[in-house]
Amino acid sequence: MENPARITIVVCDDEASTRQLACAALAGGNYSIIEAVDGNEAVELARSVRPDLMVIDMMMPGRNGLDVVAELRTDPEFADMPAILLTAHDAISHRDAAADAGADRFMTKPFSPLKLASVVDGLIRKRLATQNKRLRELDRLKDEFIALVSHELRTPLTSIGGYLELILEEEVGELTTQQRRFIEVIERNAQRLLRLVGDLLLVAQIEASGLGLERSVVDLAKLAAEAVETARPRADKKGIDLSLVCEEEPALACDPARLAQALDNLISNAVKFTPEGGHVEVRVSCRQGRAAIEIEDTGIGISPVERDAIFAPFFRASNAVEREIQGTGLGLVITKAIVLAHRGEIHVESEEGIGTTVRVELPLEHKDGNGASPAAGGAA
Repeated sequence: MENPARITIVVCDDEASTRQLACAALAGGNYSIIEAVDGNEAVELARSVRPDLMVIDMMMPGRNGLDVVAELRTDPEFADMPAILLTAHDAISHRDAAADAGADRFMTKPFSPLKLASVVDGLIRKRLATQNKRLRELDRLKDEFIALVSHELRTPLTSIGGYLELILEEEVGELTTQQRRFIEVIERNAQRLLRLVGDLLLVAQIEASGLGLERSVVDLAKLAAEAVETARPRADKKGIDLSLVCEEEPALACDPARLAQALDNLISNAVKFTPEGGHVEVRVSCRQGRAAIEIEDTGIGISPVERDAIFAPFFRASNAVEREIQGTGLGLVITKAIVLAHRGEIHVESEEGIGTTVRVELPLEHKDGNGASPAAGGAA
């Protein structure tokens, strides 16, 4: 497991001994410490590295600690950055001046290394808690906004689709060839928007309350065959060899509609990202009490740098963007949620320019809504 990102702290004092003592006091933490010898250097460092906290001498020659903190506080980027001012004078006037400048804490020199470390730890924890709370609130507002916009869009889009269908069926008059072609383009894009709205609403539901399942015992090979046939017209159009290999016909208790949606997403992705004349193979098997579906393609693949991000909402691989391949970046998010809701696993192996293999494993031990348990490897 990788270590969490280190906290950056700028320590500024014109006395080398004070800087060394402060750095030694903080050496035991997960901190990246940068030293500055005067106020000018401290401001330059702050603007370049954006530290998480500053420890700065209050009464340095030239631009002192009060000036530095007061100047940085005018920048919204540093509005909540903790600042500790150090001084050899413990006068009330100095404390008041530190507070007026925007310092979070005031410490007199010589200071206790243990106390400085404790104060820094407390301020960092407080800042992280505030940032996490803010991020959670922004995430909540984002989810609410997506859900609201999606809900408001679904009704008019459904209405548009209905009227377009009436026009195409010539319920309101005969269409010329050109008119039909234009209306069909409008209908395709309306349906695309409607699918996007449906995906947005589903992602919002998953993040808010998880994914509910309606289980029944089904034949996984049959579900895979149906998904393959759904994708076949597009594969044929691109000259892609789309094949299905069923080593066994495992039966399992699942939500057939949701699992079919996951298979549709994976197979359509494979076809979409595979160039003309390529190959997509879907394999269904059963091993050690687990059903497995593999979708292997000879597509554009994913770079190692981007592989870990493919299940993030709205993520689109750079090579897909460069080739102007359409997509929303939600299909794999939904697919992973469906697999996890079935207590399954999903793995991706990919090499850029060579192809991708997605493997989904699902346990066979689940019971359906009536308490019945499917036999491993048997037909439904």
